[in-house]
Amino acid sequence: MSDNILEVRNIETFIGQFHILEGVDVTVPRGSITVLLGRNGAGKTTTLRSIMGMYPPASGDIIF
Repeated sequence: MSDNILEVRNIETFIGQFHILEGVDVTVPRGSITVLLGRNGAGKTTTLRSIMGMYPPASGDIIF
């Protein structure tokens, strides 16, 4: 069993014809607090929506 509660591996997400996320990796260790930081338009909201399934990634893995 992994010590990570969430692993996002190399996700690629499109919204319509626009390639929004390209090769995003995130690891959240169990019992930790993790934040996403970045400027406007960097893909923070799209990353979270991809993890939640609102914008399913075209490729990559999301493991809970």
